Amino acid sequence: MNKGFSSVLNASRWFAALLVLIGHARHIVLVDFKDVQNKDLLAKGFYFLTGLGHEAVVVFFVVSGLLVGALTLDKWQTRSAPGMADYFIHRFSRIYIVLIPALFGGLAMDYIGTNHFDAAQLYSTSGQYHVVSGVIKDNIDALAVLGNLAMLEGILVNVLGSNGPLWSLAYEWWYYCLWALAVGTIFYRGLGRWISATALIVLMLAIPNEILIWMAVWLLGVSVFYYGRSNLPKPHPIAGVALFLAALIASPLSLRYSADPPMFIAFTRDFGLGLAYSIALVSCYRLEKPLWLNGLHAKLASFSYSLYMVHFPLLILIVAVVEDKFGIGFVQQPSTKSYLYFAVIVVALYLYGFLFSLATEKHTFKLVTLLRRVFFTRCSRLS
Repeated sequence: MNKGFSSVLNASRWFAALLVLIGHARHIVLVDFKDVQNKDLLAKGFYFLTGLGHEAVVVFFVVSGLLVGALTLDKWQTRSAPGMADYFIHRFSRIYIVLIPALFGGLAMDYIGTNHFDAAQLYSTSGQYHVVSGVIKDNIDALAVLGNLAMLEGILVNVLGSNGPLWSLAYEWWYYCLWALAVGTIFYRGLGRWISATALIVLMLAIPNEILIWMAVWLLGVSVFYYGRSNLPKPHPIAGVALFLAALIASPLSLRYSADPPMFIAFTRDFGLGLAYSIALVSCYRLEKPLWLNGLHAKLASFSYSLYMVHFPLLILIVAVVEDKFGIGFVQQPSTKSYLYFAVIVVALYLYGFLFSLATEKHTFKLVTLLRRVFFTRCSRLS
């Protein structure tokens, strides 16, 4: 990929992470839009922008399909057989170097909040605030920890504590596994093919249909890579980006008709948005010049995963502490003070996500190198 397209991907990653974060922050700091007393132009624009968190996750899925699915397949096509061990070492390192400390860090924050700052019952009656599904304190136990470590949140266990964004990580992980097994079924020969095919069928039968269906959105990222580098006609970048922006505007507006639509409707909406974003990426695939502020895009994208993983438990703890100690309640009406409170929280979450990444995400390649050395050295000794 050239520098221009890489710049577009970096901008997409960090901006999607920002949309998720500000969506969560607005949801807990300010009242829902239907309860806003003064629906002026500022409030309408603010609520629209902070209501795109789900759409941002769709963007993440497409980018993941491109960077993981397509680039891995392209690399394997030059070999006699897929390098499964190396693939899973890279995927494990990328995910778990952040996941493990994020889980236990979030658990510690939820424990502190539950036991010391629950005067407003944010942790004990979470449902009344429409912040997280279920009750936070009921999802803090050993089973939830083990289930989330095994990527079974939303399948056999709830997300751990308050960290609701973990649901999409489970989707990602199982897409990695399904993709590797599908590719192994195609490229392997003999026993390796049968093992891959059998494992693929078992996994497809074991995981929920919703995860399988939404993999179509992830696969759009794979199509972007192969269409982008082909000689097939491509739209102008302005047209591609305009199409995506139109879909981005239409997606949340569809929720006015049903906040909890049937699975088919929800999938159609997400797939349509993912397709529009994929077309925008294809239109930008051969951009030669990087975007303005390219260095900033790369820097902000470098810790977008960490930010996504750690922001929610800290957000919940901050508003619980501030309400308990200073009497500043959450779910406020929009005002200068509440907007300022919102902005301070967002900055604090960004700072925490960045510092967290310096101890975790930044060292992903070191972990990959270590695991490759341990695994392949042991395999060579056994052989």
